[in-house]
Amino acid sequence: MPQDYEIEIVQYGAGQYIPSNCNTIMFTNTGVGTIFIDKLPLLPNTTMVIDGNVNEKCVHQFNLEMQSPFLAGQQCTITRKIYI
Repeated sequence: MPQDYEIEIVQYGAGQYIPSNCNTIMFTNTGVGTIFIDKLPLLPNTTMVIDGNVNEKCVHQFNLEMQSPFLAGQQCTITRKIYI
């Protein structure tokens, strides 16, 4: 049976904890410096996707860190697929 879902897109310009609570989460480094997702480096213009199976929900809280908290232009765009 098909299940409805929403897509949420949020941009972050500072390090913080990101709750997932979703089926799929995608981190895209849309800034100028390296960002870190749970200590894993993500270079500018690259993407990391964590994709769940049907009806699965990830509840992990990801730690988003920026290469330099004072570097202008750092940004991470996060896209989440959330079942409703």
